[in-house]
Amino acid sequence: MANILYGVSGEGSGHSSRSKEIISYLQKKHNVHVITYGKAYDYLSRYFNATRIYGLHLSYKDNRVEYVETIKKNIINLFSSFSKFEDLRKLIKGFKPDVIFTDFEPTSYYISQLYKIPLVSVDNQHRITNLDIKFPDRYKNDFSLCKFIINAIIPRADYYLITSFFKEKINRKNTFIFDPILRSEVFKPRASRKDHILVYQTSESNKALFKELKKVKQKFIVYGFDKAKKEGNILFKKFSVKGFLDDLASCKAVITNGGFTLITEALYFGKPILSQPVQGQFEQIVNAYYLNKRGYGMHVDELDKQDIELFLNNLKVYERNLRKYKAKNNKRIFRKIEGILKKI
Repeated sequence: MANILYGVSGEGSGHSSRSKEIISYLQKKHNVHVITYGKAYDYLSRYFNATRIYGLHLSYKDNRVEYVETIKKNIINLFSSFSKFEDLRKLIKGFKPDVIFTDFEPTSYYISQLYKIPLVSVDNQHRITNLDIKFPDRYKNDFSLCKFIINAIIPRADYYLITSFFKEKINRKNTFIFDPILRSEVFKPRASRKDHILVYQTSESNKALFKELKKVKQKFIVYGFDKAKKEGNILFKKFSVKGFLDDLASCKAVITNGGFTLITEALYFGKPILSQPVQGQFEQIVNAYYLNKRGYGMHVDELDKQDIELFLNNLKVYERNLRKYKAKNNKRIFRKIEGILKKI
């Protein structure tokens, strides 16, 4: 039995939903303590022993990452969070972790270095640094910036367990690729095809999208704006896991940014995806690019009525390609984790 410290990024919901599945598995045989922040803390602390820590947050404007505002906000948050570092030191001294896992959470990396504890990275971000990914030349600057940020957040790990819906050549040792980890709730609803299109936004900054949706004669169900309201052909819903997954399983298509979790859940249900990634967030751009490359949907940088109609006119093509996509369960990555723990 091992004592495992598990760091989880609190930015977005994908890190916490993936980590919940892994931590639930680990807790059957091991002692696990979670360190995280933001929405991830609110979610994971309901199920596991957890400590709230300082964490990084992104700022958005007009569907683009605002890096200057992001830096300002995080510096302010850092100075207001010094008391949490003492709590963390006490936790490490009392818990005595044998191994640390991180889902793109930097504090866990620095703890592993300071206390000489083995580090296992589990995320989809390291596809950017550890795989020979392909992308159009116009994104070279975004790629360089993203690679720099990833290497700054997690400079190194003893093992990299990368989740991905596409495969490319591995360029870094101790790197292993696995199918996306699906949360257990995804397996409950059965896929069907009703007449609505599900729309999800990572941030509330993409206001221009709704002007275009109103021009299209379709029914749209929208999540991500924390309101319940009907505006013409657009129905806004407040988030609930069951409601969201029911609408996802029964929709005829998905319009979203480039977030990894929703994309992989939509792929599991066989739903074509129109992806407008948050600009400046290269990992989302990669997801959208490979969706387009695999024929599972369409990638656009700017979205208008013509793009939406073109996407909808090609649904049958995407649906045919999606039949080749086979989502698997999480057993393979669990076996790898157990093998690593035995080695450590």
